[in-house]
Amino acid sequence: MKYVVLTLGSVGLLAVVGIWLDWHFLSPKDMDTEIAKSLLSILTASVVTQAIAVVIYQYNESRKAQLERDAFRAHVLDRVNDAFVKVKGVRRRVRAQSELDNGKITLTRDNYQNAMEELNDTQLGLEVVAKDVETNSKIFEDGQIIFRGIRAMEEYLNQLINEWEHDHAAFSGEPPQAVSSLMPRFNDLLSDYKNSQFRPQFVHSYYQTIEKIRASMTDGKTLRWQILLKPLGEN
Repeated sequence: MKYVVLTLGSVGLLAVVGIWLDWHFLSPKDMDTEIAKSLLSILTASVVTQAIAVVIYQYNESRKAQLERDAFRAHVLDRVNDAFVKVKGVRRRVRAQSELDNGKITLTRDNYQNAMEELNDTQLGLEVVAKDVETNSKIFEDGQIIFRGIRAMEEYLNQLINEWEHDHAAFSGEPPQAVSSLMPRFNDLLSDYKNSQFRPQFVHSYYQTIEKIRASMTDGKTLRWQILLKPLGEN
């Protein structure tokens, strides 16, 4: 496209030079000269028109590509935010619906199964997003860092899924119940936030990831208060 514009510009410049030479060195009363000048004028107008059309087309194509990149970044940001919200929601709901006695969390089998089904869907969604980012990493300024952050979130959930799928905890009673310590990975999600792996592997990875995504969407023009703002607390 660049070479097309240069070619048209060169032709247009030659046409203008030709008109100028013709006007200054040939008699304007000569019929052939007048015809030549008219043809050169038409050529010039045609070249300029084509050059403008090429520039507009190039701008529209560039704008279209930019909008597609912005839409993809926004899509990834929405999916990562959605995963974070769902996992935090599961954690809070299970803790609220479980019994806490001397630091031990007792939950029902139905509560556990429902929570794991939702976490499983979230993990699968993050896995897809991670693949999409890996394929289109150049769309982001820090594509590899964003990919690793999403993978860290997905891997944390994947460990819970593996425990749910293979290491079946024994529930007993009516309704069937079990202490969360029988499910170490799930217990980590429910236990004290500051001492959990949930904090660095999932939550911190989330905040680092969305910061990089947002920086890509704003060309790094993040306001100072947005950089300094930290979560007030976690539940």
